[in-house]
Amino acid sequence: MRRFLDGPAASIVVGMFWLPPAAAATDRSRLVAGLALACVTGAAMVLRRRLPAGAPLLAAGATIAGSVLGVCQDPMLAAAWCLYPLAVARADRTRTIVLVLAGLLTALATVTAVPGEGASGAGQRLTLAVAAVGVSWLLGTAVGRQIAAAREAERARVQLAVARDVHDVVGHALGVISAEAGVTRSLADATEQELRDTLAGVESHARRALE
Repeated sequence: MRRFLDGPAASIVVGMFWLPPAAAATDRSRLVAGLALACVTGAAMVLRRRLPAGAPLLAAGATIAGSVLGVCQDPMLAAAWCLYPLAVARADRTRTIVLVLAGLLTALATVTAVPGEGASGAGQRLTLAVAAVGVSWLLGTAVGRQIAAAREAERARVQLAVARDVHDVVGHALGVISAEAGVTRSLADATEQELRDTLAGVESHARRALE
């Protein structure tokens, strides 16, 4: 279901933050550039799971270029959307101090992004961009660490189950081998055939335990 959200999310971002300013451009070259950059942004959002490292860079680069040309008003929402899978994948490599600094910066940007009377459009968009990217990274890291913890717990459960199986099989085989050897040793008048049969049983149980 998460994969089906990428298309609608890309349509919303492109439709709200790219098409209106691109359509308002008076220069034809800016219009073409805006549409091309909008397509790159939409493709990056759709392919974010296949290109977890490249999609955020494509989306951020296209957004910055579109903002410079005046054909984009996206406060890095596309880049934040593309950054989430990368944060999930790199969660176990992210240090706690980095997360704390990112959280403080995100909180500061979120508070600063509240509209004020003297806030400029560019500054407002910059603080919103920092907040969006920070929230995406922190949320993705939290989810990624939960997934890693669940996988580690499942791996430990499987290893414990295998250890129990090996213990039961090997313990049973060693018990049978010990019993057969003890009974045969206690028989003073055991024939050669009985000894051979006992050794064959010991060999069979040992081979099963090794397998």
